[in-house]
Amino acid sequence: MNHKFGFSLKFSLLFALVFLIEVLIAVFFDDSLIRPFVGDVLVVILLYFFVRMLAKFEHLHVVIGVLLFAYIIEFSQYLNLISILNLQDIKLAKLIIGTTYDGMDLVAYSLGALILLISTIKNPKQLFIIGLITLTAATIISLTINFIPTWEIIELTIIVSLFFITAIVWLIFLKNLWTNMDWLKFIIVSITMIAVFYLIFFISIVSMGQGFMGPTLEKEIKIQDTKIFIYYNGPFIGDNVCDCSYCYGLIFVKNDYLPIMLLKKIVEFRIGDVQVNNNKLIITASDEMCTKDWEKKLELDFGR
Repeated sequence: MNHKFGFSLKFSLLFALVFLIEVLIAVFFDDSLIRPFVGDVLVVILLYFFVRMLAKFEHLHVVIGVLLFAYIIEFSQYLNLISILNLQDIKLAKLIIGTTYDGMDLVAYSLGALILLISTIKNPKQLFIIGLITLTAATIISLTINFIPTWEIIELTIIVSLFFITAIVWLIFLKNLWTNMDWLKFIIVSITMIAVFYLIFFISIVSMGQGFMGPTLEKEIKIQDTKIFIYYNGPFIGDNVCDCSYCYGLIFVKNDYLPIMLLKKIVEFRIGDVQVNNNKLIITASDEMCTKDWEKKLELDFGR
C-alpha cells in the first residue's frame, strides 16, 4: 500500500473551488439551511480535498478519516471541551473546535462522506438509478408527507439533501457519459435531465411544508393526548377573501408514533374561534369570511 506524500494539482484546484464556495456561502447566506447545513456538507468534502492535495492516501481511508475527525470535533462541542480546556478566549481554538453542538451537523458530515463515496462509482447506469431513487424519494416526501410544525426545518433539510445528492450523482453521470456519447446526444440528454431535475425540484419545494407557498399554521391545541394543528390556505391579509375560491381550513392530527400529521378534515372557510367541549372540537368561521350561516360552525369529536 503506497502512502507517499506529494502535491496534487487536481485536488488543489478542487480544494480551491470548494473553499471559494464556502466563502461565498459565508458572505452571502445567513439562513437556517444553506449556511449551517450545506456549508457543513461541503466542510467534509473540503477536508477530503485538502488531504488528497498533500498525500496519496487511499480514497476510502481519507473519507473515513475526515468523517471521524468531523465527528470528534462535533462531540467535543457537545462535551464543551473548549471550556474544559479554558480556551474560550482564544479565537483560533473557537474557530477550530467550535462552541455550539448541533446534531444536524452530524447528518451534514455523513451526507458529505456519502457524496464522496458515490463519486467513485463509474457505471453510468448505477449513477442514473441512484439519482432517480433520491429524486423520487425527495418528491414523495415533499408532496405526500406533512411533518409536524417543529419538524419543518428537518423536513426541508431531508428534501434538499436528497435533491443535492441527486444533482451531484447526475453530474458525475453526465461526466462519465461524455466519453461514451457523441456531443449532440450528450447535449440533448444533459438539457433534458437538468430541465426535469429543476422542474421537479421547483414543484417539490413550492408544494412542501406549511406556510411557504402552502397553508399557514393558525392554531395548535390538544384534546386528551391528541395534538391538533389548524391551518389556513388562502390569500394574504388585505386581499378580498370573499372572492377567494381556494380559501379553506385544514385540521390535522399528529400521528401517535411519528412526527407527521394526518389530515382529519377540510372545511370551506377560514377558522376563527376554536373551543373544546367534552372532547369535541367546535370551530367557527372567521368574521372575515363571507359564508352562509349554516356553513359557519362545525363540530368534530376527538373522544377515545
